[in-house]
Amino acid sequence: MILDFNTMPDLTWSNFRGGENNTTARMYKDTRNQIMFLKLEPGASMGIYNHEHSTEMIYLLQGTATATFDGVEEELLPGMCAYCPEGHSNSVKNTGKEDLIFLSVVSRFKEK
Repeated sequence: MILDFNTMPDLTWSNFRGGENNTTARMYKDTRNQIMFLKLEPGASMGIYNHEHSTEMIYLLQGTATATFDGVEEELLPGMCAYCPEGHSNSVKNTGKEDLIFLSVVSRFKEK
């Protein structure tokens, strides 16, 4: 299966999960997985998300971010991959002067 993010519509959320400013995504979703191409404008953030029944992998393509895992902040640069296992929480903030662009894959293990 090929996913072409270039043909998917932009979805934009303000203050996503309690974060700041706008988050724009192109997304594929099925019953178990969510694959997203995301953009956060400078200063924007995605609020804390607790992965009770899922995991998340983030691969940074452009920009500089602060990723927070269970309250611990770490710098995330292009080419780096961040992983949040089941039972843990994470958030992402664009700390740079350009758009933050990354891929996110969320896999669910248990239905809510």
